[in-house]
Amino acid sequence: MRPRLRMTWVAGGAAAAVLAAIAWCGPSAAPRAEPPAPVAREAAAAVPASLAGTTPDGAARATADDALVLDPSLIRLFDYWLTTVGEQPIASIRSQVEHDLDDRLGPRAARQAKDLFARYLQFKEALKALTEKTVDVTSMIHKRMKIEQGVEAIELAGKPGVLKVLLTME
Repeated sequence: MRPRLRMTWVAGGAAAAVLAAIAWCGPSAAPRAEPPAPVAREAAAAVPASLAGTTPDGAARATADDALVLDPSLIRLFDYWLTTVGEQPIASIRSQVEHDLDDRLGPRAARQAKDLFARYLQFKEALKALTEKTVDVTSMIHKRMKIEQGVEAIELAGKPGVLKVLLTME
């Protein structure tokens, strides 16, 4: 398998695993990120020039008991705001997202969505590090297994001390 195709499989598998874990375990399963420095509410409401005249893509929804609904439209909403990376600092983007979520959701669902956004930012930073090869993940691989051994690989990956089990097509 060519290295570029292998990297695509690894990155795609990592993305799928993270999103599956978020959906399966719920927003409180991962550790919370440090809260950003407070930004004035007026500053949070200011729309960056690149978004002027646009409507946010995606949606944030909650169930009747104010639990966050996890679906692709929430990630689209996060990505809408993240299009301004480079135009403004991450702290400002986070403040705008939090303000938007507070306007769209009840307190419980908004808290869950903010937690998910913080973890999504960490995921995006990890993908960037993988793409730029600024992190060596090969040392984290406990064992390589064929894709046909998926069930055994999942069992192995759940054991204490095992960081990564890599599934290969070969």
